[in-house]
Amino acid sequence: MNLKKNKLVATLALSAAFILSGLTLQAASSEEEHTAEWYLDQARPYMMLSCESAWDLVDQDLDKFVELIGTISAVSFYNHDFDLERLTNLSEEKREQLTREFYEGIGEYSRKNPQSLLAGVVDFALMDAIAKVKAEEEKSKS
Repeated sequence: MNLKKNKLVATLALSAAFILSGLTLQAASSEEEHTAEWYLDQARPYMMLSCESAWDLVDQDLDKFVELIGTISAVSFYNHDFDLERLTNLSEEKREQLTREFYEGIGEYSRKNPQSLLAGVVDFALMDAIAKVKAEEEKSKS
Protein backbone atom coordinates (compact mmCIF):
# COMPACT_ATOMS: atom_id res chain seq x y z
CA MET A 1 0.00 0.00 0.00
CA ASN A 2 2.75 2.48 0.89
CA LEU A 3 4.62 1.69 -2.32
CA LYS A 4 1.43 2.26 -4.28
CA LYS A 5 0.79 5.56 -2.47
CA ASN A 6 4.39 6.68 -3.03
CA LYS A 7 4.10 5.86 -6.75
CA LEU A 8 0.90 7.91 -6.95
CA VAL A 9 2.51 10.91 -5.26
CA ALA A 10 5.62 10.63 -7.45
CA THR A 11 3.47 10.42 -10.55
CA LEU A 12 1.51 13.51 -9.55
CA ALA A 13 4.75 15.40 -9.13
CA LEU A 14 6.07 14.20 -12.50
CA SER A 15 2.87 15.12 -14.30
CA ALA A 16 2.82 18.68 -12.99
CA ALA A 17 4.28 20.14 -16.15
CA PHE A 18 1.57 18.69 -18.36
CA ILE A 19 -1.92 19.29 -17.06
CA LEU A 20 -2.71 22.96 -16.63
CA SER A 21 -0.65 23.94 -19.64
CA GLY A 22 -2.45 21.26 -21.65
CA LEU A 23 -5.85 22.40 -20.43
CA THR A 24 -5.00 26.00 -21.22
CA LEU A 25 -3.84 25.20 -24.72
CA GLN A 26 -6.77 22.91 -25.35
CA ALA A 27 -9.26 25.48 -24.09
CA ALA A 28 -7.64 28.33 -25.99
CA SER A 29 -7.51 26.45 -29.27
CA SER A 30 -10.82 24.63 -29.07
CA GLU A 31 -12.91 25.16 -32.15
CA GLU A 32 -16.15 24.05 -30.58
CA GLU A 33 -17.95 25.16 -27.47
CA HIS A 34 -19.07 22.43 -25.12
CA THR A 35 -22.01 22.61 -22.78
CA ALA A 36 -21.89 21.96 -19.07
CA GLU A 37 -23.65 18.66 -19.73
CA TRP A 38 -20.87 17.59 -22.11
CA TYR A 39 -18.20 18.26 -19.46
CA LEU A 40 -20.24 16.46 -16.83
CA ASP A 41 -20.85 13.50 -19.14
CA GLN A 42 -17.11 13.20 -19.75
CA ALA A 43 -16.29 13.33 -16.04
CA ARG A 44 -19.28 11.51 -14.56
CA PRO A 45 -17.71 8.01 -14.61
CA TYR A 46 -14.75 9.29 -12.59
CA MET A 47 -16.34 11.64 -10.08
CA MET A 48 -16.72 9.03 -7.33
CA LEU A 49 -13.20 7.58 -7.59
CA SER A 50 -10.71 7.98 -4.82
CA CYS A 51 -7.21 9.15 -5.67
CA GLU A 52 -5.94 5.62 -5.28
CA SER A 53 -8.76 3.92 -7.20
CA ALA A 54 -8.37 6.41 -10.08
CA TRP A 55 -4.67 5.57 -10.29
CA ASP A 56 -5.53 1.87 -10.32
CA LEU A 57 -8.28 2.37 -12.91
CA VAL A 58 -5.77 3.73 -15.42
CA ASP A 59 -3.36 0.88 -14.64
CA GLN A 60 -0.90 3.40 -13.24
CA ASP A 61 -0.44 4.88 -16.72
CA LEU A 62 0.76 8.48 -16.41
CA ASP A 63 -0.75 9.70 -19.68
CA LYS A 64 -4.16 8.25 -18.82
CA PHE A 65 -3.97 9.68 -15.32
CA VAL A 66 -3.11 13.12 -16.69
CA GLU A 67 -6.09 12.86 -19.03
CA LEU A 68 -8.36 11.84 -16.15
CA ILE A 69 -7.25 14.77 -14.00
CA GLY A 70 -7.71 17.06 -17.00
CA THR A 71 -11.27 15.82 -17.45
CA ILE A 72 -12.07 16.45 -13.81
CA SER A 73 -10.28 19.82 -13.88
CA ALA A 74 -12.47 20.96 -16.75
CA VAL A 75 -15.53 20.36 -14.59
CA SER A 76 -13.93 22.35 -11.76
CA PHE A 77 -13.19 25.26 -14.08
CA TYR A 78 -16.77 25.13 -15.35
CA ASN A 79 -18.30 24.81 -11.85
CA HIS A 80 -16.43 27.88 -10.67
CA ASP A 81 -17.26 29.79 -13.85
CA PHE A 82 -13.55 30.38 -14.37
CA ASP A 83 -12.51 32.07 -17.60
CA LEU A 84 -9.79 29.83 -19.07
CA GLU A 85 -8.72 32.70 -21.30
CA ARG A 86 -7.29 34.31 -18.17
CA LEU A 87 -4.77 31.47 -18.01
CA THR A 88 -3.60 32.13 -21.53
CA ASN A 89 -2.87 35.73 -20.51
CA LEU A 90 -0.63 34.65 -17.63
CA SER A 91 3.11 34.81 -18.09
CA GLU A 92 4.88 31.49 -18.56
CA GLU A 93 6.35 31.90 -15.07
CA LYS A 94 2.89 32.35 -13.51
CA ARG A 95 1.49 29.36 -15.43
CA GLU A 96 4.38 27.24 -14.18
CA GLN A 97 3.74 28.46 -10.63
CA LEU A 98 0.04 27.69 -10.98
CA THR A 99 0.81 24.21 -12.28
CA ARG A 100 3.31 23.59 -9.49
CA GLU A 101 0.90 24.81 -6.80
CA PHE A 102 -1.88 22.68 -8.29
CA TYR A 103 0.10 19.47 -8.30
CA GLU A 104 1.73 20.09 -4.96
CA GLY A 105 -1.80 20.47 -3.60
CA ILE A 106 -2.98 17.25 -5.22
CA GLY A 107 0.09 15.43 -3.89
CA GLU A 108 -0.35 16.82 -0.39
CA TYR A 109 -4.06 16.07 -0.14
CA SER A 110 -3.87 12.60 -1.68
CA ARG A 111 -0.88 11.71 0.52
CA LYS A 112 -2.90 12.54 3.62
CA ASN A 113 -5.76 10.30 2.52
CA PRO A 114 -5.52 8.27 -0.69
CA GLN A 115 -9.21 7.40 -0.24
CA SER A 116 -10.26 11.03 -0.75
CA LEU A 117 -12.38 11.63 -3.82
CA LEU A 118 -10.05 12.65 -6.63
CA ALA A 119 -12.66 15.12 -7.92
CA GLY A 120 -12.69 16.92 -4.57
CA VAL A 121 -8.91 16.90 -4.34
CA VAL A 122 -8.58 18.28 -7.88
CA ASP A 123 -11.20 20.96 -7.25
CA PHE A 124 -9.68 22.08 -3.96
CA ALA A 125 -6.11 22.03 -5.32
CA LEU A 126 -7.11 24.00 -8.40
CA MET A 127 -8.95 26.73 -6.52
CA ASP A 128 -6.22 26.90 -3.88
CA ALA A 129 -3.51 27.23 -6.55
CA ILE A 130 -5.42 29.97 -8.35
CA ALA A 131 -5.94 31.86 -5.06
CA LYS A 132 -2.23 31.60 -4.18
CA VAL A 133 -1.07 32.85 -7.57
CA LYS A 134 -3.63 35.67 -7.53
CA ALA A 135 -2.61 36.74 -4.01
CA GLU A 136 1.05 36.78 -4.97
CA GLU A 137 0.30 38.77 -8.10
CA GLU A 138 -1.71 41.35 -6.11
CA LYS A 139 1.02 41.55 -3.49
CA SER A 140 3.66 42.25 -6.15
CA LYS A 141 1.52 45.08 -7.58
CA SER A 142 1.35 46.94 -4.28
